[in-house]
Amino acid sequence: PIIQPDVILVAVYGGNDILEYDRTAKPFIPLSYPIKNGPWLNSEGPIYLTKQGTYFKNFDEAKEHYFDYFSLWGDENSFFEKAIRYSVILSRPYMKWKTQQRFKEIEHQMPESVEGQPFSNQNLMGLNTFAKERNIPVEFALIPSPSDVQSKLDLKKKYHFVFDGLAYAVPPNITVEDYDGLADANHFNNAGHRKFADFLATLIQSTLTE
Repeated sequence: PIIQPDVILVAVYGGNDILEYDRTAKPFIPLSYPIKNGPWLNSEGPIYLTKQGTYFKNFDEAKEHYFDYFSLWGDENSFFEKAIRYSVILSRPYMKWKTQQRFKEIEHQMPESVEGQPFSNQNLMGLNTFAKERNIPVEFALIPSPSDVQSKLDLKKKYHFVFDGLAYAVPPNITVEDYDGLADANHFNNAGHRKFADFLATLIQSTLTE
């Protein structure tokens, strides 16, 4: 309502954008904290290491957690951990053991698998309703994963549970050569980004001229 957009476009990646459990955004806490010349640190604690619903209120809290479990360079590491952190041979198996022990402590609170995984659809339906009530047009688009494209799957059938009740578009003519690898964590290469950008431009333009 503050921004008053001409259109809202939601792109959902089939590879790893599907919610496996419900999660609620926290006001003034970003999804992740960026790192200069690096990736990012999630603001939500991993559900296999922290109590469900754990959020890091700032970058330093997130850094301390990830340093503690993934590098042994945290300020709160024990004397033993500080002693072995210079050794790859000692630190790697120790960190694996440490995360396994932590998981055993909290595995009882892991979210139960819900048949149909309705959480993505609930979020998308809620956003659609919110926008429609304010007369803001919404377009939904699916980004197929490289494995989807390679297998030539029926994308509408596979992802029906995500978009059930919503119209959505799929970019045409995407091939495996448009990705930088075949794993679900891979992304479009330059050619793929160009194809997807042209697809979005056409989708947005058609929406604005309706």
